[in-house]
Amino acid sequence: MKNFLRMKFAKLRFGQQALLSSLIMIVLSFTFLTFQSCKKDISVVPVSDITNSQEPEITEFVLEENNYESMVKTAAVGVFELAKNQTFRSKINDLIALQFDDDDNTLLKTVFQEVQNDNIDMISEFQNSINLWKQTVEKIDQIENTKYKNVVIYTDEDKINGVISGFNYHTKNKVYIQIYIPFIELVDLNSTPTIVLGMEDECNSDGYVILDDEISVINVDEEFARNNLVWVISVNETVDNEGKVPNPLYWENDSSQGPTGTVNPRISLDNAVNLSKIKITHKKECWLCGKAEVSIIVPAIIGIPNGFCDETKISQHIPIRKVSRKEIGDTIELKNTIIFPTSEFDVGNVEMTPLRWYEDMGWIYFEKDRRRKYERNEAIPPCAKEYTYTSKQTPYGIEGFFYLGPRDIWDWHEEGMFEYNGDINTPAGSGVYFKLKRVD
Repeated sequence: MKNFLRMKFAKLRFGQQALLSSLIMIVLSFTFLTFQSCKKDISVVPVSDITNSQEPEITEFVLEENNYESMVKTAAVGVFELAKNQTFRSKINDLIALQFDDDDNTLLKTVFQEVQNDNIDMISEFQNSINLWKQTVEKIDQIENTKYKNVVIYTDEDKINGVISGFNYHTKNKVYIQIYIPFIELVDLNSTPTIVLGMEDECNSDGYVILDDEISVINVDEEFARNNLVWVISVNETVDNEGKVPNPLYWENDSSQGPTGTVNPRISLDNAVNLSKIKITHKKECWLCGKAEVSIIVPAIIGIPNGFCDETKISQHIPIRKVSRKEIGDTIELKNTIIFPTSEFDVGNVEMTPLRWYEDMGWIYFEKDRRRKYERNEAIPPCAKEYTYTSKQTPYGIEGFFYLGPRDIWDWHEEGMFEYNGDINTPAGSGVYFKLKRVD
């Protein structure tokens, strides 16, 4: 009996030990698997796979975009005190009336030059206004949870100089801040303006209402802007790196002395592909952005039958013309806007290679934005090559590469309207006219 009990106890102890060993093995196995799993998660993206160029490139882009917004907001706060000054407001109204780029705006760098005659030092005035209102703006932005509450307002003099005279944007570009008045024909230009941040292509934004010793912030929409004087502080989308309206490559009619001494009209370009008319049926940008910068990229290629699609030249007109809300749906006549010449000619220091008989052309027709974060890449069929441009919106239309025909039979031939059915934002009817001409 004792031996039987001893054996049962031994078996029980052995079973317990086996069970304990099994539990230990299970725990160890789970721990090992968990450790392996954690190791796997950690090593999903090996350090060796992250190139040195990736992180700085992303960071630099974000910094540039943040700086863009900070410069605009700094300009807005900087102009608070001057907006109370009747002399300054009158000067703004006079400069905007000139429509230097065919819109109701003026550059701060131009204002700076003009108000010096009125003994207004814009740099010191901006600095004083920022020192006075920066903390207040930051506080009310947080309380009201405004759209741009986290955008930094600069205080150092170099940044303020850049706000007024222009600043670098993504290395290659220099951009210029402007004051734009929407619905200028509807509002009282003698009143004190509400200062609105024009950061984006958007239909409402943060606006600062200025009283003698108080600032409040509101959400400004189109209805408010139609009934109250608004100064939109934004980056101009038209001027070049020098702050000037770029030459759109127009050639006017010229005249030459005939053999009898009479003056006969002569076309500067004998053979050319001209963009003669444009039309848009919908303004894709909101009221805050001003007129539509209707633009076009026109490349020429060879080798479509063989599938090569080798690009030979490209013509860019950015913008072709600014189109106001009153011109939506109108067919707008242009000057002699040259896309490609088709024969050798002298246009001064502008280099344009003639279009040859075996080359095909196509285009992307779009509304331009300034901000790099809205870069788009679009291909013109049937080629796979993509073209880069900046627009928050989809293009009005893309025309596939097509053959223009023998150059020796052109005779003031009107190709007619290239019309687009549009997209979700654009009703049908936007388009362009091309004119091909030959003068013997």
